[in-house]
Amino acid sequence: MHRIRFLRVFAVLTLFLMTSSVQAETIPPAPVPSFHVIAPAWFTPLSFPLDAAWAAFGYPDRGTTYYASAAPLGSSPYWDRFNPESERYEAWFGVYVIADFAYANEWSKPFLSACDIAKSIQHLQDLAVADQFAWQTAYGDPAIVATVTPGSARVHPVDGRWFAMEFQLQSHTDVGGTIPAFPWYPPYAQEASQVTAYANTRFNTFYLFTYDAVSKHFLVKFFSGTEWTTLDGVHHATPRHVYFEMLQMMAATTFH
Repeated sequence: MHRIRFLRVFAVLTLFLMTSSVQAETIPPAPVPSFHVIAPAWFTPLSFPLDAAWAAFGYPDRGTTYYASAAPLGSSPYWDRFNPESERYEAWFGVYVIADFAYANEWSKPFLSACDIAKSIQHLQDLAVADQFAWQTAYGDPAIVATVTPGSARVHPVDGRWFAMEFQLQSHTDVGGTIPAFPWYPPYAQEASQVTAYANTRFNTFYLFTYDAVSKHFLVKFFSGTEWTTLDGVHHATPRHVYFEMLQMMAATTFH
């Protein structure tokens, strides 16, 4: 009788330890980005969970975005990204760390071409659109638009595991809100003489991405420049040296 009880206890403990081991293997810790270079005009990246934003579109992915934009200048409390006269107006730099990536199975080969990861490429664009919807919602856009320009996506292999992608995203500026005041967000009256509230805007976006089979996370580094028109009819675009600034930050970002 004692032997039977011992075997039962042993079996239960063994099952518990095996289950714990499997769970530890299938839910590895998420990689954390290290930002080794942040340009002087930018603030240190903030982080925000995107689970709800992606779930709202029916996507199973879970993850976090780490993002940076143009910091306040001088004594102003407002991010310079909201200033239509700024070279860094509406520009972004950051990272996605994504768990439960919907098309992780596409990354099983040791060497890949863009054709092998076609669904991953499309899904990354979809996640970016959902992220933009969430941002515009937070900033009170009454008629959100966020669409990838058809035919604008270009994908280039980097080393067989990393890929670069660029595409154009048509959306709105986030300037013009009547939302409850964020301390970093200027009142629209300050910008009303320069841009229409929630004006049409084109974002030229760049992504560097891979799937990390060890941590089971999809890793993305990104930045985007902007094209916008002020009320005087002048067309503006993020200048080349700001793109170079963002490229330097992207190149110096690693995961651990």
